[in-house]
Amino acid sequence: MSPVRCRPNKDVSTAICRRSPWSRDWFFTTIGFGSEMNPESIRRIARSRQRTFRRFGRFPALLAAVLVGCDSNESAAPIDPLATMVKTEAMEKPTVRTVDVKAGRRNRSVDGGADGAVLLPAKTELFNPEGTPEDRAVLKPIEDAQHLKAQIARALSAGEVETAYQIARRATRLAPDDPGLKFLMARVLGQRQRYPEAVRLLDRVVLLDPSARLPALGQSAQWLVRQGEWSEAESRYRTVLEEVPQAAMVHQELASLLLRQGRSYEAAVHLRTMCREGNIEESMLMPLLRLALPIAGSVDTERADPIGRLGVARAQASRQNWQAALATLDGPPINRIAAPRQVEALRGRLLAFTGDMQRLAGWIDNDADDAATNADTWFAWATYLAWRGNHDSATRCFCEVVLRDPTDAAAYEGLSQSLEALDQREVARRAAERSRRIRRTQEIGSLFAEGPQRDREQLDELIGLLGELRRPDESLLWQAIRSAHAAAGKPASWLKERLSEINRQRLAHRDRGDFDADSSFVLCGLDVETLRSQPNALPSETRRGSQAAK
Repeated sequence: MSPVRCRPNKDVSTAICRRSPWSRDWFFTTIGFGSEMNPESIRRIARSRQRTFRRFGRFPALLAAVLVGCDSNESAAPIDPLATMVKTEAMEKPTVRTVDVKAGRRNRSVDGGADGAVLLPAKTELFNPEGTPEDRAVLKPIEDAQHLKAQIARALSAGEVETAYQIARRATRLAPDDPGLKFLMARVLGQRQRYPEAVRLLDRVVLLDPSARLPALGQSAQWLVRQGEWSEAESRYRTVLEEVPQAAMVHQELASLLLRQGRSYEAAVHLRTMCREGNIEESMLMPLLRLALPIAGSVDTERADPIGRLGVARAQASRQNWQAALATLDGPPINRIAAPRQVEALRGRLLAFTGDMQRLAGWIDNDADDAATNADTWFAWATYLAWRGNHDSATRCFCEVVLRDPTDAAAYEGLSQSLEALDQREVARRAAERSRRIRRTQEIGSLFAEGPQRDREQLDELIGLLGELRRPDESLLWQAIRSAHAAAGKPASWLKERLSEINRQRLAHRDRGDFDADSSFVLCGLDVETLRSQPNALPSETRRGSQAAK
């Protein structure tokens, strides 16, 4: 093992054990001037001292041992994990200095024994940043790196990306293994739209510092979205939510990605979580007004730009461009996104909207989704069964639709017509009224999508309708938006009181667990278990019926 060797009174070797702002791992750096130091020896010393290290604020240096006056011509004893032995050429009493960071004092000289050996105390103290010129020369690169990190952060906040990049390059040369600095450099690369490099750098940060894993996953997922790596971005968002289920920002980013892909039923889970936590933007409230198809006009922003066949087709269908949407679904995959089962389910809904029952019958013959977990599939089946006059089975299917999507006005309208055919006039009337109210909320949403202005009467009507539909989470958030628009010219205390009252109501609903309406209300008084227990012509019988029709 090679020992530490220094020239007399000229060179300094310092073994510094550093810790990142997050880190649970140790990092080692050797700063030497004309000297040699064995890294394994540094690690052995650091491991033996780990229990005595104490962190000094955000300063990363935890251990510094300065050896001055060693003769490079003499062989020194190997570094021992419990003590450090050095010898001088003249066998005189050398001087070994340690500096206390907190007290700012230097220890007195330690005399060597008869053989000229010097034993460093087992409790080696830390450098004082205000110590001797030699001390400051050793610590300057670390201090500069910390100072440069602050400059990088300030430049990024000010939008000075090029300045931040140049500073980050200088800082990286000073502290190449600092994970905090690597994270900042990744942010700079992200601002420069060098997303693949930024993601790779964050992945390396996680290897250096596992405690940075969650912020690195969240940030890299955003860049992966911009890079077009949708699947990997979704995986990273879901990993974060597994460990931090209430992370509102992650719910929002994941919901936005799912909406762009046309996976609105999955996105609704995250949107409602944000609603019930009272942390959601107005733009993210809009999709909750209609899940099956987006509100016309709300998909024009860059953030909601549709991707994949499913996303593009839903956006086209939101403007009732049924044939264009079907052509999109029939075409090749877009943005390397397939989602075949959801694509086929939407195809069935669109065929039902067009009224082309011959094509719908062919779709039913080819559809293999017997589980029917998708509201679009149930809607297609219900429409076909109602057209064939099988209203008992159609009623069951329409009920399955609204249980999965209580914003589906078309499903409530179809349910009303099938109930009317079965002479259940009162329930049919309630279903028709439910459809009317839902459609009105969507009409108001379409008006809101046209611009930032909000009409007070329309807001009042929307809030009232959502209350009647027993969707209190949405109603409360729209109340907050109404208060914010009405706060102009009023003291800040007025808005604060209104929002505090809304929050109290939200917490009361959460404590009672009544954010969701019960199934009886959703089905306008019908009993779901009774419907499911009756023999209904569902997928297999529907296929046989369609084949007979041919």
